[in-house]
Amino acid sequence: NLNLGNVAHLKFWVSEALDTDALVRSWLVEFPDPTCRPSVSVVSSDLPEGRALEVTVVASRGPSVACIYEEGVAADSFPSAVVRGDFFTISALSGADPTGEISEDSTAQARHAFVRLRSLLDMAGAEPSGIAHMYVWYRDHGERERVNECFLEMFPLPADRPCRHSVVRRLPDGEVIQVEAMGSVSGRRATYAIHGVWHSGINRVHNSLPIAAKAGPYLFTSGTYGRNLETSEIDDEVDLQTKYAIIHTKSLLKSAGVTPAAIGHIYAWVRDAADGEYVRSTVIAELLGSESSAPVHVVKTGLPRIVATTNIIQLEAFINHPF
Repeated sequence: NLNLGNVAHLKFWVSEALDTDALVRSWLVEFPDPTCRPSVSVVSSDLPEGRALEVTVVASRGPSVACIYEEGVAADSFPSAVVRGDFFTISALSGADPTGEISEDSTAQARHAFVRLRSLLDMAGAEPSGIAHMYVWYRDHGERERVNECFLEMFPLPADRPCRHSVVRRLPDGEVIQVEAMGSVSGRRATYAIHGVWHSGINRVHNSLPIAAKAGPYLFTSGTYGRNLETSEIDDEVDLQTKYAIIHTKSLLKSAGVTPAAIGHIYAWVRDAADGEYVRSTVIAELLGSESSAPVHVVKTGLPRIVATTNIIQLEAFINHPF
């Protein structure tokens, strides 16, 4: 019972060969009113053979409160941020300076991206404390420290940070980083740590990033990986990593006071595309069961190594629930 007018955010997963400018122009036809358009992120992706495009959509029943265009952005484009009801979403922001130029210095790019993020939050009437989830897209993990410097300025307290998923992707020429965010305009963020699994994306400190964060009725997990509860190691087998990623996700749901029925969407990030169908079917059977018909979107990606072990899969759940 939704329509295109309810769409708050579009994420295009595109092959390297796809003309992204033409793609964006074609989708603008579907949203002729510039005051009622979604924010957009275009993500370069290794798609299954023969496929050039996949699309994921975030929609909300709330009224369109604001479509926010940055200064100098043409009206015949998608907005940089959207507020729909209490929900806000911010497009993938490059590190362009106010003139639209991209510095060759990655530190400058990171700083400009976070300046843009802060400005868009102000225009949306939101605060950094309302951000529940962030994506960081960058060319390689070597840019992590540049991102962390700006991230820590905005979120200095370890127990009060949004969950963050940092993913290596091909970016447009000259760009080394993009950031995007989602959350609540009026809600105040709460974070979760789960026994047996942790994130150490800030200076390799355990729990320096939360396993999940909630703001208002919106709960997001970060990329939840499959650390074995019995050995505290990460096994090399996809079935064991999937098993424990599901266990950790269930622990999060229990601590938040919800069941799998509240899950609205899951990303299953896989290192090897050949594992995708196994992970998808196992998540449906062992996590969602008969309680939820949430879509499971399998995304092939280069997952990080943790010490000597490689992450084969990660799960990431989006939940909308009247907490």
